[in-house]
Amino acid sequence: MRTVDRLYPCITLVFACSLTYAAAGNAQEGSNSSGLSGNTEEVIVTARKREERLQDVPISISVFNEHILQSPTIEDISQVANFAPNVEFSSSPPISGTSNAAAVFIRGIGQNDFLATNDPGVGIYLDGVYIARSVGSVLKINDIERVEILRGPQGTLFGKNTIGGAIQVISRKPTEEFNSSIEVTGGNEDRRDLALSVEGGLFGGLSGRLSLLDENRDGYVKQNMGDEYFGDINRTTAKGILHWQFNDDFEFTLTGDHTAQRQNSAAEVQVEIQDSRDVSTVPPSEWKNWETFNALIAEPQFGTSWDSRWLPSANDDGFNNYSTGPNYDNLDISGLALTGNFALSDSMILTSITSKREMQSNLGRDADASPLDYGHQVTEDEQDQFSQELRLSGELDDTLAWTAGLYYLSEGIENAQDVVFMDGLYDVTGGAADASFRVFNKIDVESRAAFGQATWNLHEKVALTGGLRYTKEEKDFFIDISTANSGQAIIGPMDNPSDSWTDTSPMLSANYYFSDKSTMYFSYSEGFKGGGYNGRLVNPVRDESGEPIIDKFDPEEAKSFELGFKHQFAQTYVQGSVFTTDYTNLQVSVLTVGANNLIAVTIDNAAKARINGAELELNTTVFNNLDLNMGVGYLDASYTELKSNTLLNKNHELQKIPKWNAHLRTEYQLLTQSFGEFTFAIEGSYKSKTYNDPLNTESVAQPRYTLLNGFIRWADQSDHLNLTLFVNNLTDEKYYLSGASEMASVGASTATYGRRLEWGATLGYSF
Repeated sequence: MRTVDRLYPCITLVFACSLTYAAAGNAQEGSNSSGLSGNTEEVIVTARKREERLQDVPISISVFNEHILQSPTIEDISQVANFAPNVEFSSSPPISGTSNAAAVFIRGIGQNDFLATNDPGVGIYLDGVYIARSVGSVLKINDIERVEILRGPQGTLFGKNTIGGAIQVISRKPTEEFNSSIEVTGGNEDRRDLALSVEGGLFGGLSGRLSLLDENRDGYVKQNMGDEYFGDINRTTAKGILHWQFNDDFEFTLTGDHTAQRQNSAAEVQVEIQDSRDVSTVPPSEWKNWETFNALIAEPQFGTSWDSRWLPSANDDGFNNYSTGPNYDNLDISGLALTGNFALSDSMILTSITSKREMQSNLGRDADASPLDYGHQVTEDEQDQFSQELRLSGELDDTLAWTAGLYYLSEGIENAQDVVFMDGLYDVTGGAADASFRVFNKIDVESRAAFGQATWNLHEKVALTGGLRYTKEEKDFFIDISTANSGQAIIGPMDNPSDSWTDTSPMLSANYYFSDKSTMYFSYSEGFKGGGYNGRLVNPVRDESGEPIIDKFDPEEAKSFELGFKHQFAQTYVQGSVFTTDYTNLQVSVLTVGANNLIAVTIDNAAKARINGAELELNTTVFNNLDLNMGVGYLDASYTELKSNTLLNKNHELQKIPKWNAHLRTEYQLLTQSFGEFTFAIEGSYKSKTYNDPLNTESVAQPRYTLLNGFIRWADQSDHLNLTLFVNNLTDEKYYLSGASEMASVGASTATYGRRLEWGATLGYSF
C-alpha cells in the first residue's frame, strides 16, 4: 500500500480537527469567556531556543509542567514517556545490567544499545546541556520545572543525535523568597526515600537553591542461590543552582549536579535456554557453544548442565533467577554548567552555555543466570565532556525573529569489557581454546557546528520558518581486544583509526493562524545520528595479510514531513499531527566474509526504512476541578531496502515500535473549607505488541499491556503540610523493559522486567 493511502485517514482527521477547532476558536473570540485554569493555562516552551507559546511552534511537542511532574508515579524522565504518544523510553537496555541508561525511541527512531561506543538516537538535554552517552542519562524529576519532548528530527537547532527527537529537562530556578521543603516516602519493598530542598535570596541579586534526593528500595527479582534481589535502588542525587540577576540586562545561572549509585544489577531473567543435544552423536566440530561447555566443563566438573533447568522457577510468578556471578550497578555522575544571558539591546540577546560533565560506571552482570560460570560480563566506562554554545537571538519589530549560533563538543570515552565465556575451557583444552576476552576501547570525539533559524511573520495569518545547521564531527579510535587467559591479541593494540563526517541539516515550516488560539502547520526537517566503530568486534574480518579490519559505520539519516494543528479554546487544549519519515543508512548487524572466507558479524549501514504515523493529544478541564489528559499514537514502519548480507528481511518489524499506544490521566481536586484540598488521580497507559530486538524474537517480545497507577493527595489549608497515598502498577502487570536474544551464539534469550505492584505514602512539609 502506498504511503499516502496509509496516511489518508490520519490526514483527514487532522484537517477535520483543524477546521472544527478553528470554527470553535473564531466563535469564541467575541465571547466573554473566563481565563483558563488547571492544565490548560497558556504553555510556554523553549523548543526553538527562545520562549514562545506552544501553539506558535510548528513542532509536535509533549510538555509536562511541574504540577504533573509532582505525581508520585513519575520518578524519572523514562516514566514521563508513558504519557507522550509514540515515545518509548527504557531505563534498562538489553544485556546492560543497569537501570540507569537511556534507550529512547521517538516515532520509531532511537538507540537500543547502551555501549559507550554507540551514539544515542534521541538527544537528552539538562538546562540546555547535551548529555552525550546513554549510561547515566535517566535524569531524576526532583527539582524540575518542565520537561519538553520534541518529536524529531531536530537536527537544525539541536544538532547531532537528535534524529528521533530531543528531550529537554528544565530545572527550577531559585527565587528571592526563602522556601524549604522536606518529603519522606515509605512503601513496600522496604522503600525509604528522603527529599530536601531550600532556596532563597542571598545578596545583591544573587539567589540559590539546593536539593537532595536519597532513594532506597529493595529489588523485585529474587536470587534463588542467595539472599539478594535484583533491580533494587540505592541512589543519592544532589543539585545546586546559583542565579545572579546582575541587572535588567545581564543574568547568570551556575548549576551543579551529582549522582552516586551503588546497587545490584537490573532485574534480568532468562526467558529461553537451548538444551544440548546428545553430543555423542554429533562431531565435536559441530557442537554449539553451550554443548561444548556442558560436555567439557559443566558435566565432568559439576555433574550438571547449563540448560533449561535454570529458567526461573514458578515461584514469585517467575521473578527470580539462579545467578551467582557479578551483580552490581555502580555509577557516579557530576556536572557543572554556567549559563549567561546578555541583553545587547531591547531586541537582541546573547546566550552562552558552558558545561563540563563526567561519568564513571561499573556494571557487573551474570549473563547465564545460573550457578555455572557459562558467561558473565563486567563493563566499565569513564567519560568526560566539555561543551560550549554561543547563541544570538533577535527580533525585528513583529516581523522577523531569528537565532544564530555556534556549538562545540569535546568528549573522551574509555570503555573496558571483561567477558568470561565458557570459564574453564582454556584449562581443559590445555590452552588450545580460550573463549573469554577483554576489550578496551578509547574514543576521542570533537564536534563543531554552526546554525541559524529565522521566522518571518508574512502577515497576521502566515508565518514561515527556515533553518540550517552545518556539523563536522571527528572521532579517533583506539582498540585492544585480547583473549582473557592467554593474552593473545584479537585486535590491536591499534591506535587512532580515525574518521570524520559532515552533515547539513535543514528545516522549513509554515504556520497558518485561523485565530490567535488556533494554528495549523506544515514542516520538513532532517537529522542524523553519528557514525562510529564497533566496540564489540571480537570476531573481526581480516584482509589478505591476515590483519583485522576495523568495523566502521557511517551516520544514520532521517528526513521527515509533518502536518499538524494546535488549538486552544475555553478550558481545552488539543494538538495533533501526521508524519512520514524516510530513515536511511540504518546501522544494523550484517554477515561479512573476510579474505580468509571466514564469516564475521559486523555493523554496516545496510538498511532503509519508512515510518508513517500520527499523534493526538487532548488536555481539558471540566467543571473547573476535573483535569483530563489523554493521547494516542499510531506507527506504521517497514524496511524498504536491505543489503543481502543483513540478518534481517523485509518481513521483520522494526524494534521498539508498538503500532498503537495511548494514555489517559484524570485528576479531580476537591477543596473544602475545613479540611484543606484533596486530589484524586488515576493514570493509565497502553501499548500494543512490541518487538524488543531486530530479529523479532517471540520469547522477548512484549505482548500488549496496560499499566494503571493512582494516588490520593491531601494538603492542609495553608498548603504547608501534605500527605499522598499512591499505588503503581495496580494490576501487577508483568512486562518487559527490554529483551535480547542470543540463541544462535549463547543459546539463551534474556529480558528485564519492569517493577511490580508498588504502594506507599509520602509526607511532605514546606515552610
